[in-house]
Amino acid sequence: MKNVILLLSLFLIFCSSCSKEETQNENSINPVIVSFESQISRVVGTSWEDDDEVGISATDGGEVTYANVKYLSDENGNFAVAEGVQPICFTNKNPMSFTAYYPYSADGGIISANTATAQDKCNFLWAKQDNMSYSEAPVVKFVFNHSMSEVVFNISSSEGLPLTDYQNPAVIGFKHQGSFNTATGEAKIDDTAQAEEWAISMEQGEGKLTYAAVLFPQTINGLSLKVGDKVYSVEITPSTINLIGGKTYNINLDVKPEKISAEVSIVGSEINGFGPGEDFDASFTVEE
Repeated sequence: MKNVILLLSLFLIFCSSCSKEETQNENSINPVIVSFESQISRVVGTSWEDDDEVGISATDGGEVTYANVKYLSDENGNFAVAEGVQPICFTNKNPMSFTAYYPYSADGGIISANTATAQDKCNFLWAKQDNMSYSEAPVVKFVFNHSMSEVVFNISSSEGLPLTDYQNPAVIGFKHQGSFNTATGEAKIDDTAQAEEWAISMEQGEGKLTYAAVLFPQTINGLSLKVGDKVYSVEITPSTINLIGGKTYNINLDVKPEKISAEVSIVGSEINGFGPGEDFDASFTVEE
């Protein structure tokens, strides 16, 4: 009788083991590489450039996690994993979620940046694709959003006054020290950041001077333009401007004798991903 009980127990253990193994095998697959693509326009140019660096993370909410994997873009917005880096794969049939950001940072996480000194590294983009089902040829199509605000300064003169003195002004009133969260896509000003004098170089074209920049979302309570030793204060109606991520703010300055008038508006941009908003009026007067 003892032998019969022992054999029966071994049989039940064997059956249980087989059942678990079959369940695991049903969900386990040979690794399937995920392809990534996107269409996005950036501040410089109208498309991705070859070898733009993007960080991509993925998880199935359980045992499969990829963190900050480095991918390189081509000009068509297709991403290929960097040389020597393990690509992101489906290793089971569980749905996976993906996040991506630009520009890539080796450490990922919270990226500190200053828009006054490193404009070329501050145009943060972020995308997310949740619960993508397994397939034999998975393709993730990212839709990137701009986390930063775009500000475009335009200086012209309706009375034909020369603009030479205004080619290298300083803008006073914006805060520049902030951070970008690669996990959430949030871009924000540091709590301790202060408004500072910001020298810009305007480009000549079609009778006006132009300068475009990305800035951290923030509230502007006062604005001045410094030209040489003179400081022109800005009167804004309403008295504050709220910079919101993903929107373009045009500041159009009209140079007239003894006065510079300005109109601040939030309009659609040629850059995909930046959207419209409300309008502001402002004016500059010369400080004698």
